Amino acid sequence: HVDRLPLISSAIINVDQDLDEDWPLEVVGHDGVARNVTMEPGDMVLYESHSILHGRPFALKGRYFANIFIHFMPVPTEEQIKNHALPPYILENSTIAKQWVEGEFDGEIPGAPREQMDDRNRENEMHWGQHEAHEAAGDGDLERLIEIAKEDAHALHVADRNGWRPIHEAVRTGEEDVIEFLAEQGADLNSRTADGKGQSVLDIAIESWGDEEDFIDWLVDLGARVTRYELGPEL
Repeated sequence: HVDRLPLISSAIINVDQDLDEDWPLEVVGHDGVARNVTMEPGDMVLYESHSILHGRPFALKGRYFANIFIHFMPVPTEEQIKNHALPPYILENSTIAKQWVEGEFDGEIPGAPREQMDDRNRENEMHWGQHEAHEAAGDGDLERLIEIAKEDAHALHVADRNGWRPIHEAVRTGEEDVIEFLAEQGADLNSRTADGKGQSVLDIAIESWGDEEDFIDWLVDLGARVTRYELGPEL
């Protein structure tokens, strides 16, 4: 196998082992030649883990084999992130470069372009009247919500056709950092869906996370009060 982007380089440190026979690491270099690397405790192998095939050629014969794996990710500059620049480890005009442009590394590699909306998501947005803030909140995409806040802060609180706001979506999926951010931006923690006649923030939390008392208590501490359920005298 090869490691996923952006884990370009990796290191293996052999900590300890008890083997009946050597258990080599097999790597296929850029020249196409397969080589076996045998390690002893205390050895370290540094290799380009995304660009060369590597793995163990057969099952372990022994009692144990303890390794530490360290992966390195190149850190782009602020300018590269701002301009969504193609990382230097991705070849121009390659298949991976096309995936970069189409947003397939959105949320995985800093500076990657946003994922392009497919027809299904676009249809869902049009049908339910949802803003992309709804999807970002439900997905826990805090970085995107911060961008939306800079572009149009009102969008963080807009209701769809069912009265669901981004705060409701975030609570449904339990995204605490997003909930906290939306609350800081003025989200109403007591808002109800369906034109004020449906579920409250706490209702959604209890129905989705009823067995997570710490989460419910945390929402109450943030200011959520309105609910159709009985939460006890402390409320």
